Formats: sequence, C-alpha cells, structure tokens
Amino acid sequence: EVQYRMNEEIAEFSNNEFYGGRLKADESVKDHTLADLIDADLSEEDIKPLIFIDTAGKDGFSERRRKGSTSIENPGEARLVREIVKHMLELGMKPVEIAVISPYEDQVALIRRMVQVDGLEIKTVDGFQGREKEIVIVSFVRSNRSGDIGFLRDLRRLNVSLTRAKRKLILIGDSETLRSDGCYRNLIDLVKRRNGYRKLG
Repeated sequence: EVQYRMNEEIAEFSNNEFYGGRLKADESVKDHTLADLIDADLSEEDIKPLIFIDTAGKDGFSERRRKGSTSIENPGEARLVREIVKHMLELGMKPVEIAVISPYEDQVALIRRMVQVDGLEIKTVDGFQGREKEIVIVSFVRSNRSGDIGFLRDLRRLNVSLTRAKRKLILIGDSETLRSDGCYRNLIDLVKRRNGYRKLG
C-alpha cells in the first residue's frame, strides 16, 4: 500500500503500530521536508520532519478543567503552539499550510483565542479527519500526576493525529503522563531514536 502524503519518518510509527508495516511512502514524498518549500536558510531543527516537545515537570503546563466544562485545556501548551506558529510564519510558511489540532475542544478554543491568524486551521482531531497540511502541530493537553490520559487512549484518534502532516509533525505533550499508556510510550521512544525528542528548557 503506497501513501502519497507523509515524509516516511512521520509515517513510520503509524505504519508499524497500526498498519502492520504495509504502508510504503512514494518516492515523491518519502524524503520531502520544509527545505523543499522555503528559500530561506533553514536550521536542521526546522527541517527535521518529526519532533516531540516534552513539557514534563515544567511550571504552567498542567492540565486544567474550566468550571462547568467536561473538556480540558493546557495554557502552557497553547502558549507554546503560539510560539511555534509564529516561528513557522517567520520562516516563510503560509498560514494555510499549517494546522493545529488537539483532541480537546477547550484546548482548541483556547488556542483559537491566543493564535488569531487568518487562514490557519485550529481544529479538534475529529474535525480534521481526512485532511492534510504541510505542517501539523498536535497539543496532547494531558498533564497530571496520576498518569490519566482519558480518551487519548482512543488509538484511532492518535492515528489520525499522527497522519495529517506532509513535511513536519510537531507533537507537544507531557511524557510522564503519556507514558502511562504503552502506545504513547512506544511513540516517544521512536521519536527519541529518530533524534526528534526535545525536553522543554
């Protein structure tokens, strides 16, 4: 089965975890990166197709539930998304080439309030099914001492989150919380092996 969307480093985890290794990246996409789209001098960090930014232990990155809401938000992750979007636009990416997705509606609403850029899509994972963008930023939101990841355990949603990006996928999450689930643990370990793991300084 040939896929015509993702750099093969982005596709690797879903291919192994959900597709039994059957997905092959077409030659036209397997090595494509932001360097093919932007004339500017890009750093290796900008070109890297798969990044996980670990917020574990950082002040201001705990999840919270707004009064009367059944959803969850994470203000620290929302601020980090804003910084990343700003950086990508400064590199010369167009807003329509970037998407921000999160499993939680309250996080989507918070990011929409904080990142007001015409043409930039900010949606729930479910709302972005079947879509694709050059760059996708995923905010996982969950960050708590008990390792509770709630409906992040729905691996269908995880698969959708990981397979929307063509050239760059940036994952933001608390590894200590997410690692309570074996699938997320495997994901973080794979990103580490591919040298895409970043501990938030």
